Amino acid sequence: VFLGFVVGQEMELVVLDDDSYAKCLDGSPAAYYVDLASNNEDKNNWIIYMEWGGWCYELADCAERATTSFGTSTLWNSTKVVSSGPMTGNSTRNPTFAGFNRVYIPYCDGASFSGNVIEPVPYNGKLLYFRGKFILDAVFESILSRFDFANAKDVMITGSSAGALSTFLHADYIKETWIPSTTSKYKVTG
Repeated sequence: VFLGFVVGQEMELVVLDDDSYAKCLDGSPAAYYVDLASNNEDKNNWIIYMEWGGWCYELADCAERATTSFGTSTLWNSTKVVSSGPMTGNSTRNPTFAGFNRVYIPYCDGASFSGNVIEPVPYNGKLLYFRGKFILDAVFESILSRFDFANAKDVMITGSSAGALSTFLHADYIKETWIPSTTSKYKVTG
């Protein structure tokens, strides 16, 4: 147990500060899942995954999306188990990365973590929040302040579909803004 988090395959939800600009489309607080390194050898190694989910292009599409798990954090479970790929904690299925600190960023902004609009946008009596960049920043702020990301040696940013696009859209920004100087390897893959 580290800072109240159980180390293992199950990832635990960390809800971001409700007072921040890091909001999902519906205005609910954004969050991420984390599972800390399962061994001392990997304690400074990180894999950060941005979830898939397509885009919304029109306000009507975004309003509909805001009622799903791709637009609100109110539908997310308190834990997540990833059973395949580089984010699984199963060392048989994922011998390379299973021991790493794993961060899974759910996708709830509809624009590959690119929204940068402070004021909510009204649509049909509801407010829509386009704040993906604020979510990205808040996740990195959180892992820096709550966990030992400041001592990261190896960092891999990855994702699939819209999350893969996110990795490429934000790779340089993430490296310049959030990757610690202690990092010797920074990889981006989608």
